[in-house]
Amino acid sequence: MECVDERRDKETSHQGIKLTYELKSLRIKTSAERQQHQSQYFQTVRDIREQSLDAAQRHHHALQRDRRRWGADDRNFAPMYNPTRAVQLKRQEAITLEVSVLSGVAKYVGFPAAPELPSLQSTDIEEDLRAMRVRDCPSSLVRTRA
Repeated sequence: MECVDERRDKETSHQGIKLTYELKSLRIKTSAERQQHQSQYFQTVRDIREQSLDAAQRHHHALQRDRRRWGADDRNFAPMYNPTRAVQLKRQEAITLEVSVLSGVAKYVGFPAAPELPSLQSTDIEEDLRAMRVRDCPSSLVRTRA
């Protein structure tokens, strides 16, 4: 009986130590798998972010290239040169007509053709401000212009 008890105690001790090592191994394995999954997640997020930024930069570059190609930066809004003679003649006729109209206005009417506008009197300004329900009006608005 003593031999059987000794064998049982030895086996129980062995199984206890084995269980301890299996649990420790399981904790380490779980932690390693969790870290691996987290690393894969961050790598996937990084790849998606880089792809999105790359696509946005390509789109922005294409927009800038098209904008520059079509001359959006240019401050010269003159019509582009067209080698077709018919188009050149039409443009020249339009320019000539515009110049003649402007010179006729300058000769017979004068520039500027708009009438002179008198300045407002202080009473008119005060009435306008009252109509707009502005209580505290700046004193610079109420001055009478000569």
